[in-house]
Amino acid sequence: MKIKKIKISKKLLVLIILLSVLLGILLIFQFEIPKKIKKNPRETIELQIPDRCNLILNNLIHEIKGEGDCNIRCINECRLNEMEILEYEFIENKTSCHLCKCHCE
Repeated sequence: MKIKKIKISKKLLVLIILLSVLLGILLIFQFEIPKKIKKNPRETIELQIPDRCNLILNNLIHEIKGEGDCNIRCINECRLNEMEILEYEFIENKTSCHLCKCHCE
């Protein structure tokens, strides 16, 4: 009787190991880890998003008010081009409209 218990427990152990390996493989592909590990140099583009500003009562009113607005605009523009944002640069201008530069890959 003890011999059967040992055989059953070995079969159960092998089954658990196989299921664990299968689950691990599925998780790797679910989270696209091979794509993240394989860093292919992709095409990088630079987008310039001009600020639309208006002169109201002798004050410039900006559509892109600061770095936060620039960051959001860059994220959206990169996603529209099915790319990811690398970096952004906000150039503030006191006398005219601001400029927002985005680098996407």
